[in-house]
Order: sequence, then C-alpha cells, then structure tokens
Amino acid sequence: MATNDFGMEKILVAKSWSHVSAARIATATLQLKLIEAGSKEKM
Repeated sequence: MATNDFGMEKILVAKSWSHVSAARIATATLQLKLIEAGSKEKM
C-alpha cells in the first residue's frame, strides 16, 4: 500500500512540474513576442 501511495505522489509531482515548465515556456514566449513587437515599432 505504501509503495502505491508513493507512486501516486511521484505522478502528482511530475504533473505539477510539467505545469510549471509549461507556464515558464508560455511566459518566455509572451515576452519574446512583446520584445519583437517593440523592436518593430522602434524601426
């Protein structure tokens, strides 16, 4: 029973980490788009 709980915990941790990385990628993409838009306006 303990090993099963541990396995579930691992899955939950992995899922939360993938959410964090996905959020980071989305944020980085947004920032890049804003920078590109800003540089286009300056030109």
